[in-house]
Amino acid sequence: MNEKWIEHIKSVTLVSLVILSFVLSGFLWYSAPTYKGNKPEYPLPPYPFDDGKYNQKSIYQLISPFQMIVHHPTKTSWLLPENSTYEQLLDTIREAKLRDTTFIQPSPEDWKKLYQQSMGVEFLFTHDQSLSVLDPYFKDSLRQDAVLNRLNQISRICFFIDPQSQLLHVWFISDQEQKIVQAKVEYEDSKLEQLFVDANQKSTVQLSLVSSDGKLPWEATPENVPFSRVFYIPEQPLAVNEAVYSTGKYEIDHMQQWLFRDPGLEPILLNKNESVYMYNDQLLTSYKDGNFMVYNDARSKSQLNVVPIGDELIQVNNFMQRHRGWSGNYLLDKVTLDPEDYNQYTFRLFVLGYPIYWKSSSIDSVVHLDQIHLRSGTNGVSKYSRSLYYLKGEPTLTASQLPSKNELLQSLKEKKVPLKSIERVLPGYQAHFMNKDNQVKLEPVWVIYTNTQDSPFFFNSSSKRGG
Repeated sequence: MNEKWIEHIKSVTLVSLVILSFVLSGFLWYSAPTYKGNKPEYPLPPYPFDDGKYNQKSIYQLISPFQMIVHHPTKTSWLLPENSTYEQLLDTIREAKLRDTTFIQPSPEDWKKLYQQSMGVEFLFTHDQSLSVLDPYFKDSLRQDAVLNRLNQISRICFFIDPQSQLLHVWFISDQEQKIVQAKVEYEDSKLEQLFVDANQKSTVQLSLVSSDGKLPWEATPENVPFSRVFYIPEQPLAVNEAVYSTGKYEIDHMQQWLFRDPGLEPILLNKNESVYMYNDQLLTSYKDGNFMVYNDARSKSQLNVVPIGDELIQVNNFMQRHRGWSGNYLLDKVTLDPEDYNQYTFRLFVLGYPIYWKSSSIDSVVHLDQIHLRSGTNGVSKYSRSLYYLKGEPTLTASQLPSKNELLQSLKEKKVPLKSIERVLPGYQAHFMNKDNQVKLEPVWVIYTNTQDSPFFFNSSSKRGG
């Protein structure tokens, strides 16, 4: 074989080897595991609240009322959150199908029928709520009703059985707008009446209705006189235990691992008080002074479309449940617009059936364990602020009581708080740390909301006004 052919064979062989090399490289490239698959797995830390007690709630449970006032011809009383009959009524009433909605102007006789002669329950909220906020509670959407859509704010909702017709009705009352919408209520299940009876039997606190204008609703008044707000106060001193709780504390690096798409990050120390975790559009800031955190996700902030509040609440609940963030019985307190016109949802902690309010501090920016703040955009939760502390274990209880109706009204008079300025009166707790072990003491107080300031003020068991 001459030298020319030998060189030709060598060239062909070399080209074949090069081609084979590319083929094998391509095969290895496409058959190799992806980078994501090679990325080290970070086992997530255990969740402190993984028992399903608080983190399997539906939306309607998060927006439930802070009190159910039980009306019965024999007495007026209340049911509080965490009561079994309260939960049964909550589950049953949401099945309501509303028919024949219409605006009404109740006569004194109608008010008397509602408050003194009928059997039913009245939903009370810590703040007036919009129809959009309350809509997810009902299985049948309220927003589809043209009449109800003309109410901007709803102060209370009364479900009652008419003593004459024995038909079930509901009133949606807007104290601010001086409007009432009535509807007939239909149920496939007939157990609601029995639940009203059970609620009356199990509610032992005797309440007295107080009107902000000093007149009872069923008293005859001139035409076109506005109806007033009403609130309910026990005739006798109210037994409410003081409580002392131990606290647990979230580790901020655990929170980062639950919230971030890349959990293997190290914090950046900004100063002695602040440290941050950053990953693309996610930012988690931890504040040592106050022991709270603020999480931001710019990716979730865009609002190309208007998202209904009900959908935002679903996003909020899903976000919280993913990292088991409901560390107690938190209920929706209020919805406000932040400076950038995003909806901010404030959830308040309820303990032993009563709402918690942290005692005022010189550090106004601190987020305490009584509230959780969330902001939702089109793509999910864009901001999340909370305390790193949470209550844990069983409390140590000490007998205590709140002033009766007459004592409270006299205290309000002495403090020159006019009844007309009062929007809500409710029993609750003021909370504060009591020692170096970070135990939290809950002290019973009357919580007074007025139309003169955003925050409530408080009367304790000594009938002293607190801030």
